Amino acid sequence: MASSAGYLSQVAAPLQKTLTSDSLTHDKLEELAVDFVDSVRSGQHSQHGWSSSMYGVSKLLEIACTRLHSTQEAPHGVAVYW
Repeated sequence: MASSAGYLSQVAAPLQKTLTSDSLTHDKLEELAVDFVDSVRSGQHSQHGWSSSMYGVSKLLEIACTRLHSTQEAPHGVAVYW
């Protein structure tokens, strides 16, 4: 379950576009998550467009993942609400 802390506007516009793209894949989402962690470790997260809220970004990525599952499972008659 995500929370309202996962708001999209906490990240830069290019990340917003990627996270809401219909062509987003699990591999790309994982790549983004790794980039966030690496950026935090190096102190460059702000320069990479990420928020300073680890919790908020985790919820934002969770919402994006749930949206992916929703899209992938719809053809099989499975409803995933996000």
